[in-house]
Amino acid sequence: MDDETLEIVTFKTVPTVTPEAVLVAAQGMLPWLKTVPGFLSRHMARAEDDQWVDCVRWDSKANALAAADAIMTAPGAADFMSVIEPNSVVMRHYHVALTV
Repeated sequence: MDDETLEIVTFKTVPTVTPEAVLVAAQGMLPWLKTVPGFLSRHMARAEDDQWVDCVRWDSKANALAAADAIMTAPGAADFMSVIEPNSVVMRHYHVALTV
């Protein structure tokens, strides 16, 4: 856990998109994501105001940043990005300090 990193991305979706469509689009990226070096896990959640959080756990910040650079050309990325309101995206990386 020396450099384990959480990538936290918050976003809103395009108004006409259903939560189910967001999940289908997100799942379309899983085959690629599971092959990316350093990928450990992913959790997505939706708040009552329809803001989403996508939390990806990486073994290192370097691998998280490399994946962020590669995501736009990844299989399924175009479908996932099409459901997201571009100006709503906020991405941050956090060093994991405690795991229970």
